[in-house]
Amino acid sequence: MTSRGTPFTDTTFGAASRLVVTELLSPGVTMTMDWKAERAGNWLFHCHTINHIDEALRLGAAATAPQRRLRIVVTERSAPGRGRPSLAYVLQRTAREPARDSLELPGSTHELQQGEPTAITVVNRSRQPTAVHWHGMELESFFDGVAGWSGAGTRVAPIIAPGDSFVAHMTPPRVGTFIDQWSA
Repeated sequence: MTSRGTPFTDTTFGAASRLVVTELLSPGVTMTMDWKAERAGNWLFHCHTINHIDEALRLGAAATAPQRRLRIVVTERSAPGRGRPSLAYVLQRTAREPARDSLELPGSTHELQQGEPTAITVVNRSRQPTAVHWHGMELESFFDGVAGWSGAGTRVAPIIAPGDSFVAHMTPPRVGTFIDQWSA
């Protein structure tokens, strides 16, 4: 972000203050940004107009062989009066996989270490295809999780089919708090 302000005035930031990955933009607030890709891939800038009730990620950098492995299980539970099932992404904390109808509110927190290569396996135990998009994480495009888009050329991120899994590799380059967003 290069500046922030209102429709009437802006404050320009120096180079040291510019890095923002996820930014809450309140009504009546403006911002100016610029960005240049440091590596190949399909990149998508987007805004959301709803609150995220997804798993918070406290992270802190991009990779080699994973030193740490996490496993997230996509679960499904009937939601009376909702018309469709609720999905949850539940961190597997023990050798035993969470039950197919497990639900955590708020969602699981995944703490990663800056500079530590990590592999996160997302296992879909729901009855519908899904994907995970890692908001604000600085990782290779293929692992960013926008099914059919993230990646480059013929190697794009797949949708995670029921009963299937996807492994996202990341090495957080900096400390911060990030979120992941799932979609069905």
